[in-house]
Amino acid sequence: MNIGKAFQTIREEAGLTRKDLAEKLDCTPNSLWKIENKRVWPKEATIIRLCFVTRTPLARFYTLALEARDFAPYPSVKDCCTCMRESGVFSQEELENYTSRLLKYKVEE
Repeated sequence: MNIGKAFQTIREEAGLTRKDLAEKLDCTPNSLWKIENKRVWPKEATIIRLCFVTRTPLARFYTLALEARDFAPYPSVKDCCTCMRESGVFSQEELENYTSRLLKYKVEE
């Protein structure tokens, strides 16, 4: 799975079509298609809105992404964890858990 597939998985688990979700996120179905097919990287605000609209914990989105080892914009474990910390939704325990998972997947510093 990759970031786009994680986005798609969450959308499908919520029972939403691209058109339905696009209306809720105030974007176009084509924009969602581009995210789901890795043509564009979603902004942090879009990820947060996706999770809010689908009532999915943001941590689940990141868990799917971690399992995919698909953090291309974040070139290191440190950068990825900094992004997660700055989002303000992760506890210190969660950050430590994700850091250990990233290291398990041998994401290079």
